Amino acid sequence: MDLGSRGGRAGTGGTGRIKVGCGGPMCVGSTDVRDGKWHHVAAVFVEPSGAKESGSVLLYVDGKLENRTFGVGHVQLKTDTASTRAEPVQFGRQVLLGHRQREYFKGAIDEVFVVNAALTGDEVRHLMRNHSMPQQP
Repeated sequence: MDLGSRGGRAGTGGTGRIKVGCGGPMCVGSTDVRDGKWHHVAAVFVEPSGAKESGSVLLYVDGKLENRTFGVGHVQLKTDTASTRAEPVQFGRQVLLGHRQREYFKGAIDEVFVVNAALTGDEVRHLMRNHSMPQQP
């Protein structure tokens, strides 16, 4: 996964919008985060429900669902370190395979949470308000 703030090229969203890539199409937010304020950003990967389906990425900015890749292209996440196809999780950097240009997030990133389950919208908002994961029943 990568988070970047530049862009501006056709099809990648406007300058200042959060972009999330997860082995497939970019998920681009609509909020311009270049306002000098802190923003809560959450990217949620939802596993595919069937073998022939693709997963999806949901992008939340300040607790609001801004975009998703549901039904668009093929989204996959391979982080099993024993696999030769494993990919690192990266923050603040856009990596496009086959391209030399790299884009980096211009700003600060704080309080990163990586969890082993897809969070619901309510769980994302709880994390934003309380800076901690909600209690599981």
